Amino acid sequence: MSFDKPADGPGVYALALSPDGKTLAVGLKAGVRLLAVADLKPTGELVVPKPEAAVPATPVPRPIFFRNWVVALAFAGEGRLVSCDRAGGYRIWDLARPGEFIALAYARKTGPPELAREANSVAVSPDGKTVAATMSVQGLKAAWSTLGLWDAETGKPIGKYGLPSMNFGNGVAFTPDGKHAVIGGERGGRVIGDERRGQIWVIDVESKMIVQTVEAPSRTLSLAVAPDGKTFVTGGADTTALVWKLDPK
Repeated sequence: MSFDKPADGPGVYALALSPDGKTLAVGLKAGVRLLAVADLKPTGELVVPKPEAAVPATPVPRPIFFRNWVVALAFAGEGRLVSCDRAGGYRIWDLARPGEFIALAYARKTGPPELAREANSVAVSPDGKTVAATMSVQGLKAAWSTLGLWDAETGKPIGKYGLPSMNFGNGVAFTPDGKHAVIGGERGGRVIGDERRGQIWVIDVESKMIVQTVEAPSRTLSLAVAPDGKTFVTGGADTTALVWKLDPK
């Protein structure tokens, strides 16, 4: 079976299956389509507002795009869906009221000037109470990433971690017990051959401490934690999948 996506869209960037297995959420350009798993017929549509246009004050060596393409999705229990779009918008949707959502604030402290933000990934803790998301920031001279945590019911921020040596945080996942968050992305700095290496951090959610660091041969594009919580798998830009031991210290 297949479904018809908008002809002008960039493709399907994100999928999420509801806990009861009955609803499929599909991330598209400017919104999310909800489908019944049984027959893939549409059951709802979530429209992402257009991002505010912004023009960098200082030219940068690569284009900066402000797009509301939905690039990551995660269900937060029954009836709630978390989305993130490329323009940096994170939202918790109430599926019983499709037009309503809680916008998650990504508070910024003092620091280097920002030219653009790009949302990359989102995850919900196993108990459905905590949302984790990564954000990549383009500055005047460098890029860096941050990890944010929010209450999945209220949208209130409950934690923020700076990842200064990670250029792009491309994936985040919780361990089955919810005690750790695993973040994978691109290590900052150039290496031999002008290739980007990957970096994976394991963070203790309660103490806010990095408890494990792993370096991969290429930038990490995706990751998943095994159900037993003992290993995790990363997908790299070099087309390889690697299995790592989860060993927080």
